Amino acid sequence: MSFRANNQKSYGRLKQRERETELSNNPMFLYAGDYDSVDDAKADLKALKELHREHLVGTFDAAVITKDEEGK
Repeated sequence: MSFRANNQKSYGRLKQRERETELSNNPMFLYAGDYDSVDDAKADLKALKELHREHLVGTFDAAVITKDEEGK
């Protein structure tokens, strides 16, 4: 393999690593809530989905996460 070909491979790996660590310039909003009941959390999730359907909220990821008395 020539020096140039080897150098191009190294450059390609470097560029790939740079792309893997780049941050987005898109703004992000994070909301985390602590609810007294799962039903209250699900009601807010339902409201969020409705706002998304009405195009008032863009792309989102959401989850209702629960834990038992032991914290699991």
